[in-house]
Amino acid sequence: MLNYEKKLHFDQHYQKLQEISAFARRGGWHQAAALLLAAVCYAPLYYGAKYLLAPCPDLPLWQHTALWFWAGPVPVYLADVLYFACGFMLFCWGGIRLGAAGAQTPGKAHTVGARPTLLTGGIYAKVRHPMYSAFILLQSGFLLSLRSLAGLVLALLIVAGQYVNAAAEERRTLLPLFGETYTAYRAKVPRWLFRHGEAALLLLAILLSAAGLFF
Repeated sequence: MLNYEKKLHFDQHYQKLQEISAFARRGGWHQAAALLLAAVCYAPLYYGAKYLLAPCPDLPLWQHTALWFWAGPVPVYLADVLYFACGFMLFCWGGIRLGAAGAQTPGKAHTVGARPTLLTGGIYAKVRHPMYSAFILLQSGFLLSLRSLAGLVLALLIVAGQYVNAAAEERRTLLPLFGETYTAYRAKVPRWLFRHGEAALLLLAILLSAAGLFF
C-alpha cells in the first residue's frame, strides 16, 4: 500500500468491505438487498449533487432534450433519466468489482505468517489493480450521471489519477517488495485496470457524454 493509504487506514475500510462482500455473495435476497441499498443511497446522492449544481454556472450536456418535470428546483430532462440509468449501472458494476477484490484480500499484498505474498489468482489474474478499476467505475459512473460538463471533467481527472496512482504503487511498493516475481506477474497480466470490454464501455460512456457538448 502507498503511504497515504496507510495514513488513511485503508486496511480498516477493506476489512469492512470484506464483511459486506461476504454478505452479498450469499446469494438470493442478500444480493437483492445489496442492490436495493445501492439504489437507496445512490438516488439521494444524485439528487443532492444535481441540487448543488442547479444554481452553479455549468454546461449541461445534451441540453436540447425535452423537459419532463421539475423535482423542486431541479429540472429533469429526458437525458437526465438516461444518464441516471447508465451511471447507476456503472456504479453497481463498480461495487461488484470492489466487492470481488475486497473479498480476496485487504490489499495487493497480504501476509502468510510473517512473509508477504503476491496475489495472482482470481480477479488478480485478469487485471493488476482491480481496486483502482472499481473506484473508477464507482466515481466516474456517478459523476457522468450528472449530465454536467463539470462532472465529465472530474470523471476524466479521476480516470487519469487512478492510472497514475496504480503506476506509482507498482514503482514504489510492488516492484521493490516482490522484484522478479512481480515482473513476471506483470508480463502475464499486462492490462492495468480494465479488461478490454470494460475499457470499451467506459470509453463509450465518456465519448457519448462529450458528444453532448454539441447537442
